[in-house]
Amino acid sequence: MHPPKVCLQRRFRRVARHEGAKHIMGQALASTPGTRVRLEPLGHQTSRRNDIQVFSLLGSQATGLANAEYDLTVVSLANKDARATKLPNQDSDPSRLVNKYLDSVADHKVRHRPTSNLPFHPIVLSLGGMMNGSTTKVFASWKRTRQTRYAPHAYAAASEAADTTLAPILTPGSLPDSTQLITQHQRCQEIFAGNKEALLGSLTPEQAKAMVKASSKLGRVWVTTIPFQPSLRLTDFEVTAALQLRTLAGEREAHCTNCGEANFFGHPEVCLQRKFRRVARHEGAKHIMGQALASTPGTRVRLEPLGHQTSRRNDIQVFSLLGSQATGLANAEYDLTVVSLANKDARATKLPNQDTDPSRLANKYLDSVADHKVRHRPTSNLPFHPIVFSLGGMMNGSTTKVFASWKRVMTRGTYNLMLKRLSLCLLQARVRSFEL
Repeated sequence: MHPPKVCLQRRFRRVARHEGAKHIMGQALASTPGTRVRLEPLGHQTSRRNDIQVFSLLGSQATGLANAEYDLTVVSLANKDARATKLPNQDSDPSRLVNKYLDSVADHKVRHRPTSNLPFHPIVLSLGGMMNGSTTKVFASWKRTRQTRYAPHAYAAASEAADTTLAPILTPGSLPDSTQLITQHQRCQEIFAGNKEALLGSLTPEQAKAMVKASSKLGRVWVTTIPFQPSLRLTDFEVTAALQLRTLAGEREAHCTNCGEANFFGHPEVCLQRKFRRVARHEGAKHIMGQALASTPGTRVRLEPLGHQTSRRNDIQVFSLLGSQATGLANAEYDLTVVSLANKDARATKLPNQDTDPSRLANKYLDSVADHKVRHRPTSNLPFHPIVFSLGGMMNGSTTKVFASWKRVMTRGTYNLMLKRLSLCLLQARVRSFEL
Protein backbone atom coordinates (compact mmCIF):
# COMPACT_ATOMS: atom_id res chain seq x y z
CA MET A 1 0.00 0.00 0.00
CA HIS A 2 1.12 3.56 -0.68
CA PRO A 3 1.60 5.74 2.39
CA PRO A 4 -1.20 8.37 2.30
CA LYS A 5 1.29 11.26 2.18
CA VAL A 6 2.81 10.17 -1.14
CA CYS A 7 0.02 8.36 -2.99
CA LEU A 8 -0.18 10.02 -6.40
CA GLN A 9 -3.88 9.33 -6.67
CA ARG A 10 -4.72 11.51 -3.69
CA ARG A 11 -5.11 15.25 -3.46
CA PHE A 12 -2.43 17.18 -1.66
CA ARG A 13 -2.40 20.73 -0.32
CA ARG A 14 1.22 21.48 -1.18
CA VAL A 15 0.57 25.08 -2.13
CA ALA A 16 -1.77 25.69 0.81
CA ARG A 17 0.63 24.26 3.38
CA HIS A 18 3.58 26.14 1.88
CA GLU A 19 1.72 29.47 1.71
CA GLY A 20 0.27 29.00 5.18
CA ALA A 21 3.63 28.28 6.81
CA LYS A 22 5.27 31.14 4.88
CA HIS A 23 2.68 33.69 6.03
CA ILE A 24 2.82 32.46 9.64
CA MET A 25 6.60 32.96 9.77
CA GLY A 26 6.40 36.27 7.90
CA GLN A 27 3.84 37.66 10.34
CA ALA A 28 5.91 36.58 13.33
CA LEU A 29 9.07 38.18 11.93
CA ALA A 30 7.22 41.37 10.97
CA SER A 31 6.07 41.78 14.58
CA THR A 32 9.68 42.37 15.65
CA PRO A 33 10.11 46.15 16.15
CA GLY A 34 12.38 47.78 13.56
CA THR A 35 12.06 44.93 11.05
CA ARG A 36 10.62 45.03 7.52
CA VAL A 37 9.52 41.75 5.96
CA ARG A 38 8.73 41.12 2.30
CA LEU A 39 7.20 37.88 1.02
CA GLU A 40 8.50 36.55 -2.31
CA PRO A 41 10.64 39.58 -3.25
CA LEU A 42 11.75 39.76 -6.86
CA GLY A 43 15.16 38.13 -7.29
CA HIS A 44 18.25 39.85 -8.67
CA GLN A 45 18.25 39.50 -12.50
CA THR A 46 15.88 36.53 -12.28
CA SER A 47 12.17 35.83 -11.98
CA ARG A 48 12.77 33.19 -9.30
CA ARG A 49 12.05 34.29 -5.75
CA ASN A 50 12.84 33.24 -2.21
CA ASP A 51 9.92 33.09 0.21
CA ILE A 52 10.87 35.63 2.88
CA GLN A 53 13.16 38.66 2.88
CA VAL A 54 14.03 40.36 6.17
CA PHE A 55 15.53 43.84 6.55
CA SER A 56 16.56 45.21 9.93
CA LEU A 57 15.77 48.95 9.81
CA LEU A 58 17.48 49.55 13.17
CA GLY A 59 20.49 47.29 12.57
CA SER A 60 21.09 43.79 13.85
CA GLN A 61 22.39 45.09 17.18
CA ALA A 62 19.04 46.72 17.91
CA THR A 63 16.68 44.01 16.62
CA GLY A 64 18.76 40.84 16.85
CA LEU A 65 17.85 40.03 13.24
CA ALA A 66 20.32 40.39 10.38
CA ASN A 67 19.28 41.13 6.81
CA ALA A 68 18.65 37.77 5.12
CA GLU A 69 16.46 35.74 2.79
CA TYR A 70 14.76 32.46 3.63
CA ASP A 71 13.21 29.79 1.40
CA LEU A 72 10.80 27.21 2.74
CA THR A 73 10.29 23.57 1.76
CA VAL A 74 7.88 21.10 3.37
CA VAL A 75 8.56 17.44 2.52
CA SER A 76 7.19 14.04 3.40
CA LEU A 77 9.49 11.52 5.07
CA ALA A 78 7.54 8.77 3.29
CA ASN A 79 8.57 9.79 -0.24
CA LYS A 80 10.86 7.76 -2.45
CA ASP A 81 14.04 9.76 -1.81
CA ALA A 82 13.57 9.74 1.96
CA ARG A 83 13.02 5.98 2.00
CA ALA A 84 16.12 5.47 -0.14
CA THR A 85 18.37 7.44 2.23
CA LYS A 86 20.97 5.25 3.97
CA LEU A 87 23.55 5.74 6.69
CA PRO A 88 27.08 4.23 6.68
CA ASN A 89 27.96 1.08 8.66
CA GLN A 90 24.37 -0.16 8.39
CA ASP A 91 23.30 2.45 10.91
CA SER A 92 19.48 2.50 11.08
CA ASP A 93 18.94 5.24 13.67
CA PRO A 94 15.70 6.93 12.47
CA SER A 95 16.60 10.36 13.82
CA ARG A 96 19.93 10.45 11.93
CA LEU A 97 18.26 9.02 8.80
CA VAL A 98 15.66 11.78 8.82
CA ASN A 99 18.25 14.49 9.48
CA LYS A 100 20.42 13.25 6.63
CA TYR A 101 17.53 13.42 4.20
CA LEU A 102 16.40 16.86 5.38
CA ASP A 103 19.99 18.14 5.18
CA SER A 104 20.21 16.89 1.58
CA VAL A 105 17.06 18.85 0.73
CA ALA A 106 18.55 21.96 2.36
CA ASP A 107 21.84 21.52 0.45
CA HIS A 108 19.88 21.25 -2.81
CA LYS A 109 18.07 24.53 -2.03
CA VAL A 110 21.39 26.27 -1.29
CA ARG A 111 22.92 25.11 -4.58
CA HIS A 112 19.90 26.21 -6.62
CA ARG A 113 18.93 29.42 -4.78
CA PRO A 114 18.10 32.59 -6.76
CA THR A 115 20.90 35.14 -7.02
CA SER A 116 20.78 37.66 -4.16
CA ASN A 117 23.07 40.03 -2.29
CA LEU A 118 21.66 38.90 1.06
CA PRO A 119 22.65 35.85 3.13
CA PHE A 120 20.48 32.83 2.34
CA HIS A 121 19.01 30.30 4.78
CA PRO A 122 16.96 27.27 3.68
CA ILE A 123 14.09 26.27 5.96
CA VAL A 124 13.22 22.59 5.64
CA LEU A 125 10.35 21.01 7.56
CA SER A 126 8.89 17.56 7.37
CA LEU A 127 5.12 17.14 7.24
CA GLY A 128 5.37 15.78 10.75
CA GLY A 129 7.11 18.95 11.96
CA MET A 130 10.74 17.80 12.11
CA MET A 131 13.50 20.30 11.19
CA ASN A 132 17.01 19.76 9.92
CA GLY A 133 19.98 21.20 11.81
CA SER A 134 20.29 24.51 9.94
CA THR A 135 16.55 25.19 10.28
CA THR A 136 16.77 24.56 14.02
CA LYS A 137 19.53 27.18 14.24
CA VAL A 138 17.42 29.67 12.27
CA PHE A 139 14.48 29.21 14.63
CA ALA A 140 16.81 29.54 17.62
CA SER A 141 18.09 32.86 16.24
CA TRP A 142 14.52 34.08 15.81
CA LYS A 143 13.76 33.07 19.38
CA ARG A 144 16.67 35.21 20.58
CA THR A 145 15.54 38.39 18.76
CA ARG A 146 15.72 41.57 20.76
CA GLN A 147 11.98 41.46 21.17
CA THR A 148 12.74 39.12 24.08
CA ARG A 149 14.31 42.09 25.85
CA TYR A 150 10.78 43.23 26.62
CA ALA A 151 9.78 39.94 28.26
CA PRO A 152 11.50 40.51 31.67
CA HIS A 153 9.96 43.99 31.91
CA ALA A 154 6.53 42.69 30.92
CA TYR A 155 6.79 39.90 33.48
CA ALA A 156 7.92 42.29 36.23
CA ALA A 157 5.09 44.73 35.48
CA ALA A 158 2.50 41.93 35.38
CA SER A 159 3.82 40.41 38.62
CA GLU A 160 3.74 43.75 40.42
CA ALA A 161 0.19 44.46 39.23
CA ALA A 162 -0.94 40.97 40.27
CA ASP A 163 0.69 41.27 43.70
CA THR A 164 -0.97 44.64 44.26
CA THR A 165 -4.37 43.26 43.27
CA LEU A 166 -4.15 39.98 45.22
CA ALA A 167 -2.31 41.16 48.35
CA PRO A 168 -5.30 42.92 49.98
CA ILE A 169 -7.36 39.77 49.39
CA LEU A 170 -4.83 37.20 50.57
CA THR A 171 -2.97 39.24 53.21
CA PRO A 172 -4.98 42.33 54.19
CA GLY A 173 -2.87 45.33 55.17
CA SER A 174 0.35 44.03 53.60
CA LEU A 175 0.59 46.89 51.07
CA PRO A 176 -0.09 50.60 51.62
CA ASP A 177 -2.91 52.19 49.63
CA SER A 178 -0.46 54.61 47.96
CA THR A 179 1.57 51.92 46.16
CA GLN A 180 2.68 53.36 42.79
CA LEU A 181 2.93 50.73 40.07
CA ILE A 182 5.66 50.95 37.42
CA THR A 183 4.03 50.08 34.10
CA GLN A 184 5.60 48.02 31.32
CA HIS A 185 5.72 51.15 29.16
CA GLN A 186 7.77 52.98 31.80
CA ARG A 187 10.10 50.02 32.31
CA CYS A 188 10.82 49.76 28.58
CA GLN A 189 11.62 53.45 28.04
CA GLU A 190 15.37 52.81 27.88
CA ILE A 191 14.88 50.17 25.17
CA PHE A 192 12.54 52.45 23.22
CA ALA A 193 15.05 55.31 23.39
CA GLY A 194 17.85 53.04 22.17
CA ASN A 195 15.77 51.83 19.24
CA LYS A 196 14.87 55.40 18.30
CA GLU A 197 18.50 56.55 18.40
CA ALA A 198 19.60 53.58 16.30
CA LEU A 199 16.90 54.26 13.71
CA LEU A 200 17.62 57.99 13.49
CA GLY A 201 21.33 57.26 13.08
CA SER A 202 20.63 55.12 10.01
CA LEU A 203 18.50 57.72 8.18
CA THR A 204 19.29 60.71 5.97
CA PRO A 205 18.56 64.16 7.49
CA GLU A 206 15.36 64.47 5.42
CA GLN A 207 14.17 61.00 6.47
CA ALA A 208 15.00 61.70 10.13
CA LYS A 209 12.91 64.90 10.07
CA ALA A 210 10.10 62.96 8.35
CA MET A 211 10.14 60.42 11.18
CA VAL A 212 9.95 63.21 13.76
CA LYS A 213 7.00 64.75 11.88
CA ALA A 214 5.23 61.40 11.65
CA SER A 215 5.51 60.92 15.42
CA SER A 216 3.93 64.32 16.20
CA LYS A 217 0.28 64.50 17.28
CA LEU A 218 -1.01 66.01 14.03
CA GLY A 219 1.33 63.78 12.02
CA ARG A 220 -0.08 60.53 13.38
CA VAL A 221 -3.69 61.15 14.36
CA TRP A 222 -4.97 60.50 10.80
CA VAL A 223 -3.86 56.85 11.11
CA THR A 224 -6.41 56.15 13.87
CA THR A 225 -9.21 58.37 12.55
CA ILE A 226 -12.48 56.54 11.85
CA PRO A 227 -14.06 57.96 8.64
CA PHE A 228 -17.56 58.36 10.06
CA GLN A 229 -18.21 61.55 8.03
CA PRO A 230 -17.10 62.76 4.57
CA SER A 231 -14.56 65.27 5.93
CA LEU A 232 -12.65 62.41 7.58
CA ARG A 233 -12.35 60.18 4.49
CA LEU A 234 -9.32 59.53 2.30
CA THR A 235 -9.16 58.19 -1.25
CA ASP A 236 -7.22 55.02 -2.11
CA PHE A 237 -4.45 57.14 -3.67
CA GLU A 238 -4.17 59.33 -0.55
CA VAL A 239 -3.91 56.30 1.73
CA THR A 240 -1.28 54.66 -0.51
CA ALA A 241 0.83 57.81 -0.79
CA ALA A 242 0.50 58.54 2.94
CA LEU A 243 1.71 55.06 3.90
CA GLN A 244 4.66 55.33 1.52
CA LEU A 245 5.64 58.62 3.14
CA ARG A 246 5.11 57.27 6.65
CA THR A 247 7.32 54.23 5.96
CA LEU A 248 9.98 56.52 4.40
CA ALA A 249 9.65 54.79 1.02
CA GLY A 250 9.36 58.00 -0.99
CA GLU A 251 8.84 58.06 -4.74
CA ARG A 252 10.02 55.28 -7.03
CA GLU A 253 12.10 57.35 -9.50
CA ALA A 254 15.64 58.45 -8.58
CA HIS A 255 15.16 61.73 -10.48
CA CYS A 256 12.04 63.88 -10.53
CA THR A 257 10.00 63.29 -13.70
CA ASN A 258 8.85 66.92 -13.64
CA CYS A 259 12.04 68.95 -13.11
CA GLY A 260 14.82 66.35 -13.57
CA GLU A 261 16.50 67.08 -10.22
CA ALA A 262 17.52 64.44 -7.69
CA ASN A 263 14.35 63.07 -6.11
CA PHE A 264 15.42 63.24 -2.46
CA PHE A 265 12.92 62.41 0.26
CA GLY A 266 10.57 65.40 0.50
CA HIS A 267 11.33 66.76 -2.98
CA PRO A 268 7.67 66.45 -4.13
CA GLU A 269 6.75 69.05 -1.49
CA VAL A 270 9.07 71.70 -2.97
CA CYS A 271 9.38 70.83 -6.70
CA LEU A 272 8.57 74.02 -8.63
CA GLN A 273 7.17 72.06 -11.58
CA ARG A 274 4.40 70.41 -9.57
CA LYS A 275 1.02 71.77 -8.59
CA PHE A 276 0.60 72.59 -4.91
CA ARG A 277 -2.47 73.26 -2.82
CA ARG A 278 -0.99 76.12 -0.78
CA VAL A 279 -4.15 78.22 -0.79
CA ALA A 280 -6.45 75.22 -0.29
CA ARG A 281 -4.49 73.82 2.65
CA HIS A 282 -4.22 77.28 4.27
CA GLU A 283 -7.92 78.05 3.84
CA GLY A 284 -8.90 74.54 4.94
CA ALA A 285 -6.85 74.68 8.14
CA LYS A 286 -8.02 78.23 8.89
CA HIS A 287 -11.71 77.30 8.62
CA ILE A 288 -11.26 74.12 10.69
CA MET A 289 -9.68 76.08 13.57
CA GLY A 290 -12.20 78.92 13.23
CA GLN A 291 -15.17 76.54 13.45
CA ALA A 292 -13.72 74.83 16.53
CA LEU A 293 -13.09 78.15 18.29
CA ALA A 294 -16.55 79.47 17.36
CA SER A 295 -18.14 76.47 19.12
CA THR A 296 -16.89 77.78 22.48
CA PRO A 297 -19.84 79.49 24.25
CA GLY A 298 -19.48 83.25 24.65
CA THR A 299 -16.89 83.55 21.90
CA ARG A 300 -17.10 85.45 18.62
CA VAL A 301 -14.71 84.45 15.82
CA ARG A 302 -13.97 86.47 12.68
CA LEU A 303 -11.88 85.16 9.80
CA GLU A 304 -9.47 87.61 8.14
CA PRO A 305 -10.70 90.76 9.90
CA LEU A 306 -9.61 94.06 8.35
CA GLY A 307 -6.43 95.31 10.00
CA HIS A 308 -6.00 98.69 11.71
CA GLN A 309 -4.97 101.29 9.06
CA THR A 310 -3.78 98.54 6.70
CA SER A 311 -5.20 96.16 4.11
CA ARG A 312 -3.19 93.24 5.52
CA ARG A 313 -5.12 90.80 7.67
CA ASN A 314 -4.47 88.09 10.19
CA ASP A 315 -6.32 84.81 9.70
CA ILE A 316 -8.41 84.49 12.88
CA GLN A 317 -9.68 87.04 15.38
CA VAL A 318 -11.22 85.87 18.66
CA PHE A 319 -13.35 88.04 20.97
CA SER A 320 -14.53 86.77 24.35
CA LEU A 321 -17.98 88.29 24.82
CA LEU A 322 -18.21 87.15 28.46
CA GLY A 323 -14.59 87.89 29.38
CA SER A 324 -11.62 85.57 29.55
CA GLN A 325 -12.52 84.49 33.10
CA ALA A 326 -15.84 83.09 31.86
CA THR A 327 -14.76 81.52 28.57
CA GLY A 328 -11.09 80.75 29.18
CA LEU A 329 -10.20 82.48 25.90
CA ALA A 330 -8.65 85.94 25.81
CA ASN A 331 -9.16 88.37 22.95
CA ALA A 332 -6.43 87.64 20.40
CA GLU A 333 -5.50 87.34 16.74
CA TYR A 334 -3.86 84.34 15.10
CA ASP A 335 -2.07 84.00 11.78
CA LEU A 336 -1.41 80.62 10.16
CA THR A 337 1.53 79.39 8.09
CA VAL A 338 2.08 75.87 6.70
CA VAL A 339 5.63 75.14 5.53
CA SER A 340 7.61 72.17 4.22
CA LEU A 341 10.65 70.95 6.14
CA ALA A 342 12.17 69.96 2.79
CA ASN A 343 12.48 73.52 1.49
CA LYS A 344 15.78 75.30 0.99
CA ASP A 345 15.69 77.34 4.21
CA ALA A 346 14.75 74.32 6.35
CA ARG A 347 17.58 72.23 4.90
CA ALA A 348 20.04 75.09 5.46
CA THR A 349 19.13 75.38 9.16
CA LYS A 350 21.99 74.35 11.45
CA LEU A 351 22.42 73.85 15.18
CA PRO A 352 25.49 74.90 17.21
CA ASN A 353 28.20 72.40 18.17
CA GLN A 354 27.42 70.25 15.10
CA ASP A 355 24.20 69.04 16.73
CA THR A 356 22.14 67.07 14.19
CA ASP A 357 19.11 66.18 16.32
CA PRO A 358 16.21 66.24 13.78
CA SER A 359 13.62 67.35 16.33
CA ARG A 360 15.66 70.38 17.43
CA LEU A 361 16.51 71.20 13.80
CA ALA A 362 12.85 71.18 12.79
CA ASN A 363 11.84 73.23 15.83
CA LYS A 364 14.55 75.82 15.17
CA TYR A 365 13.31 76.34 11.62
CA LEU A 366 9.64 76.50 12.65
CA ASP A 367 10.53 78.98 15.41
CA SER A 368 12.33 81.18 12.86
CA VAL A 369 9.18 81.20 10.70
CA ALA A 370 7.09 82.15 13.75
CA ASP A 371 9.53 84.95 14.68
CA HIS A 372 9.32 86.31 11.11
CA LYS A 373 5.52 86.41 11.36
CA VAL A 374 5.70 88.27 14.68
CA ARG A 375 8.08 90.90 13.26
CA HIS A 376 5.93 91.45 10.15
CA ARG A 377 2.44 91.17 11.63
CA PRO A 378 -0.27 93.68 10.68
CA THR A 379 -0.90 96.48 13.18
CA SER A 380 -3.53 95.49 15.73
CA ASN A 381 -4.59 96.35 19.28
CA LEU A 382 -5.02 92.67 20.15
CA PRO A 383 -2.36 90.18 21.30
CA PHE A 384 -0.91 88.26 18.35
CA HIS A 385 -0.03 84.55 18.16
CA PRO A 386 1.61 82.94 15.12
CA ILE A 387 0.49 79.37 14.29
CA VAL A 388 3.13 77.44 12.38
CA PHE A 389 2.73 73.85 11.09
CA SER A 390 4.92 71.72 8.92
CA LEU A 391 3.21 69.82 6.11
CA GLY A 392 3.80 66.66 8.12
CA GLY A 393 1.91 68.08 11.12
CA MET A 394 4.75 69.24 13.38
CA MET A 395 4.20 72.41 15.46
CA ASN A 396 6.72 74.82 16.94
CA GLY A 397 6.78 75.52 20.67
CA SER A 398 4.52 78.59 20.68
CA THR A 399 1.90 76.84 18.51
CA THR A 400 1.89 73.90 20.92
CA LYS A 401 1.14 76.32 23.78
CA VAL A 402 -1.70 77.90 21.79
CA PHE A 403 -3.28 74.49 21.17
CA ALA A 404 -2.85 73.57 24.84
CA SER A 405 -4.80 76.74 25.81
CA TRP A 406 -7.54 75.86 23.30
CA LYS A 407 -7.74 72.31 24.66
CA ARG A 408 -8.57 73.68 28.11
CA VAL A 409 -11.61 75.61 26.86
CA MET A 410 -13.02 73.36 24.12
CA THR A 411 -15.02 70.24 24.79
CA ARG A 412 -13.07 67.03 24.33
CA GLY A 413 -15.07 66.03 21.25
CA THR A 414 -14.62 69.41 19.55
CA TYR A 415 -10.88 69.51 20.18
CA ASN A 416 -10.28 65.93 19.01
CA LEU A 417 -12.38 66.47 15.87
CA MET A 418 -10.39 69.63 15.09
CA LEU A 419 -7.11 67.68 15.38
CA LYS A 420 -8.40 64.90 13.12
CA ARG A 421 -9.64 67.30 10.46
CA LEU A 422 -6.39 69.32 10.57
CA SER A 423 -4.30 66.15 10.27
CA LEU A 424 -6.28 64.99 7.24
CA CYS A 425 -6.24 68.46 5.66
CA LEU A 426 -2.43 68.66 5.87
CA LEU A 427 -2.03 65.08 4.68
CA GLN A 428 -4.25 65.59 1.63
CA ALA A 429 -2.32 68.72 0.68
CA ARG A 430 0.99 66.90 1.14
CA VAL A 431 0.19 63.88 -1.04
CA ARG A 432 -1.45 65.91 -3.82
CA SER A 433 1.98 66.44 -5.47
CA PHE A 434 3.20 62.87 -4.75
CA GLU A 435 3.73 60.33 -7.55
CA LEU A 436 3.46 56.62 -6.79
